[in-house]
Amino acid sequence: GHFINSLDHEKHGYYLLTTNRLFGLSAREQKIVASLVLYHRKKGSPSTDDDNFKSLSQKDRITVNKLSAMLRLADGIDISHSNSVNDVTLTETKSAWRIKMYGKRDMMLANWALENRKSLFEEVFGVNLEIE
Repeated sequence: GHFINSLDHEKHGYYLLTTNRLFGLSAREQKIVASLVLYHRKKGSPSTDDDNFKSLSQKDRITVNKLSAMLRLADGIDISHSNSVNDVTLTETKSAWRIKMYGKRDMMLANWALENRKSLFEEVFGVNLEIE
C-alpha cells in the first residue's frame, strides 16, 4: 500500500491484495491476508458493518480478529521503522499479560504506540495487557 501512497496505505494494500493473485495462497488465505492489511491500523474491532469483514466465514473472522490484534502490536513495536527494538517478551502474570521491549534506544515511542494499539488485543483475548 505504501507503494501507492503512505496515506491510507492499508486501503491501498487491501486493494492490491484483492485484485492481484498471490502465488502460494488459496483464495481464502489471500482474503484473510488482505483483511489483515486492511485492519492493521484501524481503531476498534473489525466489524460486520464492514462488507469485507461480513463476507468472511465466522471461523475466518475469529482468525482475522486474533491476527489483527497481534499485528497491531507488532506494528506499534516498530512504529519508528528504525529497528530500535531488539527483543520482546510477553509473560503471563496473575492478573494480566506483560509485554516488555528491549533495544538500543529509548522505548518511549514504542511504548506509546503499544498503549494506543492494545485495546483490540485485550478485547479479543480477554486479558489486560501491561506495557513495561
